[in-house]
Amino acid sequence: MVDLDGEFITGPQFEPIWTTPFNPMTFYITEALLDGLNLQPGSQIGIFDIDPGTGAQICVGAASVTQIISPSTYLEMIASMNDGSVPGQSNGFTPGNPFIFKFICQSGVLIEQVNYSFPYPGYNQVFASLGSAIVNLSGTSPVSNQQFINLNQGWT
Repeated sequence: MVDLDGEFITGPQFEPIWTTPFNPMTFYITEALLDGLNLQPGSQIGIFDIDPGTGAQICVGAASVTQIISPSTYLEMIASMNDGSVPGQSNGFTPGNPFIFKFICQSGVLIEQVNYSFPYPGYNQVFASLGSAIVNLSGTSPVSNQQFINLNQGWT
C-alpha cells in the first residue's frame, strides 16, 4: 500500500529504478485513453526503456493518475537518465532510445499495449538528457481468455 498525497493505492505499482533523477526528462501527458475512454483516477502510468546490458525493460519513470487527463489538466512525469554508477546495469534511460509506456488501470490490470503520439511539434520524440516531451497515450486492454454464451432464461 502506498500513500500518495492522502490517497492510499493498493495492488501492483510501477517502481522506477532510480531514487534521485539524473539529467531528467520531463513528460507532459495531455491525454490518456484506455479502450477509447479516459484513464480513470487511481490508475498509474509508467515509462520504460531497455537496459542495454541485460535487454530487460526497466521502469525509468512513473506517475499516478489523480484526475482525468486533458491538455488543461495534464499529468507531469519525470524519467531519469542512466548515470553509469552501476557497471553493466542501467539505472535510467539511454538517450536516443524510443519510449515504452504502460498503464496499470484502477482495477489493477497491467496494460502493456500503449501507443503514443505527439500533439505538438518541437519536443523530443526519443529519450533525451534534460529533454521534454508532450505525449498523448492510448492503451488497449488485453484480450480475455473468457467466452461469454448467452442462455435463454430458465435454461438448465
